[in-house]
Amino acid sequence: MRPCSFIPAILSVLALGVAACGDGGEGSGGKTEIARDIKLSFTTQDEEVFCGQLATKSFVKRFYGEMAQCLEKVISLEPPTDVRVSNITVDGNAARGRAQFVGGEDDGTAGTVEVRKEGDRWPIDDLGSDLQRSLLEHQLERKINDTSFDNKPVIRACTTKRLADLPDNRLQRLVYGLGHRKGSAKYDAGSRELGKLIIPCLALARGGEGSAGQP
Repeated sequence: MRPCSFIPAILSVLALGVAACGDGGEGSGGKTEIARDIKLSFTTQDEEVFCGQLATKSFVKRFYGEMAQCLEKVISLEPPTDVRVSNITVDGNAARGRAQFVGGEDDGTAGTVEVRKEGDRWPIDDLGSDLQRSLLEHQLERKINDTSFDNKPVIRACTTKRLADLPDNRLQRLVYGLGHRKGSAKYDAGSRELGKLIIPCLALARGGEGSAGQP
């Protein structure tokens, strides 16, 4: 289980063709505890533990809109077997670190995780744009490989370039939106961003007018 539930929407869009030492914190909230909770957040198989204890209310609202949606969408079939946490910095009740996934369907994914101290826990408060981008790149590559599209290398190269060039505000609209309930304004906005990202690459693979550059 992990906070990456914009992933199932990628498959839907493609299928449709889209027309850790405690010396840096205060009290019990040191670096060991931060690394522990970041790792647990991405590897736990208990959605109630993740949504209720390992993610802040702000995270749940940002990525899912409501607790019920978090409980419904956070399940992962192949979570990482381990998460390597490094470069932890602490600023009062806020901290961040670099997480790298080991094993699972997103093996090699890496980027920044932001956490916030709540009691004796450091639940996830946000994912850095580098981690969002890395997750999305891994997921898109895997879903493209699972399709029957022709010219998959062209599609993969195109989506990789377009994702790298995608401004952070549009990336976040995509990632934050697709975790929300279908039919909501945020979900629709995320779906549109995903379509803008992928459709030109499908057209390019068919020999159309698509371009690897951003619109």
